[in-house]
Order: sequence, then structure tokens, then C-alpha cells
Amino acid sequence: MKFKATLFQNRTNKLALTTLYYDWKLGANLNIIANQLGKAGTVWDLEWNNGTSFIFSRDEPVCKVLHFDVGILTPDWLANSTHLGQTETDTFVCDVWTKADFINYYADVHFLLHNSFTTALT
Repeated sequence: MKFKATLFQNRTNKLALTTLYYDWKLGANLNIIANQLGKAGTVWDLEWNNGTSFIFSRDEPVCKVLHFDVGILTPDWLANSTHLGQTETDTFVCDVWTKADFINYYADVHFLLHNSFTTALT
């Protein structure tokens, strides 16, 4: 399964245009996050299915390495999750699922609408 998506993000007034490239067979997910409204730089976030993420930018001479227990979204992404009910988000009625004690997924019947981390990333 492969796809490309373009989305607009608003993280507490930090606006960005994000291009997502997903390739399950390769085991990788790449987010290219182009900051908007005067915020400097573009951030690349390369995520692997083993849970390793590499975050880097041309503006900073470092590559931040993070590890998550869940890796990239799998084709069976709702396995071992808990359904929390339904809510409306951005005019969509969504089923809400939680998984691995740190992420909530918001999905309509056919596709993932958005996710939110429930604990702070360090």
C-alpha cells in the first residue's frame, strides 16, 4: 500500500503545509513539514515501521532520533486498540480509538481522519 497526501496543520497557531508519503511495503513514512506565516524552515520527519524516527531540517545541523513503540501506521492499524465512542471533529462524525496508551485515532468509516498524541513527546 502506497499513498501521498497533502494536509494543512494548525498546532496551536503553528501553521504548516505537510506532504506525507507512505509506503507500507518499504516500511517508511515521510512527512515534509513546510512551516507557514513567517516560521522558519522545512522539517523532514522520516518514520520507519520499527518505531525509529529521524527528524531534521536544513536550518539546524542536527538530526533528532526518536523511538515510538508503535512504528508507522499498519494496514491493520486498529488491531489491539480500544474504541472510545464517537465524536465530531472538523464537521466529521468520527469513531475514536486509543492504542498503546499514548495515541488516539479519529476515523470515519473509510479512512483515518487525524490522530493526537496523549502524552508529551520528549
